[in-house]
Amino acid sequence: MAAKNRGKNKRPKSIIDISCEKKARGGSILDKEKVEKENISWKFSIIDTDGKWTFKNIEKDFFWDHLLGTLKNFESQTVSEFITPEHNHKIEKCNLCTKAQKRLIKIKLDDYDEFYSVHIGGKKRLWGILEGSHFKILWWDPHHEICPSNKR
Repeated sequence: MAAKNRGKNKRPKSIIDISCEKKARGGSILDKEKVEKENISWKFSIIDTDGKWTFKNIEKDFFWDHLLGTLKNFESQTVSEFITPEHNHKIEKCNLCTKAQKRLIKIKLDDYDEFYSVHIGGKKRLWGILEGSHFKILWWDPHHEICPSNKR
């Protein structure tokens, strides 16, 4: 009888310690200084193709005549030039509107704590995640709804 139960509760041992805890993203100060000197670039791997702030809703003429040119111009800026308190800045997830926070859960991006708002003109904003010098584009927010400003 003892022979039957032998090995039932054994678990394989792993050399790598795998944890399910969320870990802070970020590097050393030297890494950050290096990244701040790199030019901004765009990635589209996490772009939301459904929901309220999808790029499917962008006006075609605005995209070609304004947005694309604006993004091209930003590429000449370093990360430290691109990120400014007045225009392009980080916003904590807890400060996003409830609909945006729920959408992040649905698209499985709720493990990020910080998102970036990029001022395109007037109320128009581009939203995404900054990883190193790569801006991962997520949402198009033409009416400044994701994190409305209290400024008048």
